[in-house]
Amino acid sequence: MSSGDTVWFEIDCGWITRAGADPAAELKRFADRIIAIQMKDMAPKGTATEDGWAATGDGIIDWEKFVPLFRETKAEHIVTEHDNPADWRRFARRSIEHIKALGL
Repeated sequence: MSSGDTVWFEIDCGWITRAGADPAAELKRFADRIIAIQMKDMAPKGTATEDGWAATGDGIIDWEKFVPLFRETKAEHIVTEHDNPADWRRFARRSIEHIKALGL
């Protein structure tokens, strides 16, 4: 076993999407190393408010398609994040509502 075999990480689906990559591919590729999942959502392209981020479920990421992949990981924690929310309470409420609606 090499030292790389013991590396765990928290996958950030928002930044993966913003970079133009596919979170589904990364979830599959690293399922055995993912211990936390960050459900950070992106606003539609061209949105300048809130630095282009959105409450989880209010953005462009199709979270429903990722739920089965989340369940294939070792993750025990779901994290929702926003770098610059105009109203953090609204962000938290909307994100929690969406995560619960997904059955997570």
